[in-house]
Amino acid sequence: MVLDPPTHSRCVCLLPKPVVRSTRDQSHLGITAMLNRGLLVIRYKQPFIDWVNEADPYPKGSTITQEDANEDSPAYLIHEEAAEYFEDWLQECFSPLFENILGEWYTDPALWPQDRTLKLFKAWCEFELHSMVLDYVDGPLLDDDFD
Repeated sequence: MVLDPPTHSRCVCLLPKPVVRSTRDQSHLGITAMLNRGLLVIRYKQPFIDWVNEADPYPKGSTITQEDANEDSPAYLIHEEAAEYFEDWLQECFSPLFENILGEWYTDPALWPQDRTLKLFKAWCEFELHSMVLDYVDGPLLDDDFD
């Protein structure tokens, strides 16, 4: 069966949603839940690394390599529909995602590229999608930023 993409906006990439636990007994595997999310891992390409090094307001420090930057790549839980219709979702959601990534490197938006397009985002980053997200922790998911 082929599903049509939902017609409502799928750009809910940064909104928290409740976790739905699997009802299947997978305790023999140590799995406590299969999450109804996709996983998006972003890896930096060389043009992104070039920007990081050129935009550095303190350039006397060491330069960042692509290997260094991708050692702990950012990963995002996204809606299952976003993973299924990734190009459509990315078209709608790239801006806050791109700005989040830029902000992880430099918090001053004046250092960011002024023309932040989807084309630039794709030239600077590659995207790796995973459709199965399994929770191996027997405990609640918590937001580290929540007090």
